[in-house]
Amino acid sequence: DARREEQAQASAVTAKRQAKRAEECRELRSRLASIPEGRSYYRAEADGQRSYYSDKQVDTARLQLQSRVAERCS
Repeated sequence: DARREEQAQASAVTAKRQAKRAEECRELRSRLASIPEGRSYYRAEADGQRSYYSDKQVDTARLQLQSRVAERCS
């Protein structure tokens, strides 16, 4: 009946949302783990050159990712 179909659709939407959030958490945790402690961290520029982050920029990036992980993955 219509009520069961509506519940099934709601369950599907919820499952899709949970899967998306789980994938986002995996990505955030992976990015956080890729920021090395006490080592150089850089991004590749369009021309192939490396642009190195300062220690302050690395610390800021790490803190931002930690905050997003805490917000999105708890």
